[in-house]
Amino acid sequence: MRKDYKIKNSLRLPMIVSIILAGPVFFDVFSRGISRQHLFIVGFLVCVFILFVLNTLLRKISVEDTSITIVSIAGKKEVPFSEIKSIDGISLGRRQYITISHKSKTYLIPNSFNSFPDIVSSLIQLFPDEIIAPGLKDLEKYPLTRTGDTIAAWITVLVLLLIIFVRFFSAA
Repeated sequence: MRKDYKIKNSLRLPMIVSIILAGPVFFDVFSRGISRQHLFIVGFLVCVFILFVLNTLLRKISVEDTSITIVSIAGKKEVPFSEIKSIDGISLGRRQYITISHKSKTYLIPNSFNSFPDIVSSLIQLFPDEIIAPGLKDLEKYPLTRTGDTIAAWITVLVLLLIIFVRFFSAA
């Protein structure tokens, strides 16, 4: 049985709005005739911003009967159950992560996904006790809700709106 998990819906809207609002702000910066060094730095930061937002919007975790699939802007990574060494959980303040140790890499799944406690429960049910570390069971017992991501995304939208207002409407 396949279960798909995506980034929280409360994060999607502000991220989409921030990409839309970033267009006029970045256009204004580029049209001001800045030096080449600054143009390179600003262009790099614009690309990083857009890639970060797109990656967050496109991230998806699929838990299937025989594998876990992690989709991001970098592509699709399928991790077969047979190659997973351990699954643990980490809590850092209000952030929680599931760590999946693969034979060659470790994957982190943050609690910014919809139904994060369901992901934890699914993994505990699908894997034997020798693969499940105590930290994952702690995540199941003590799930944390995280609002900081959503607040930060809306703050980004407000800052972009403020820049647009000051830049385009204060001179009028």
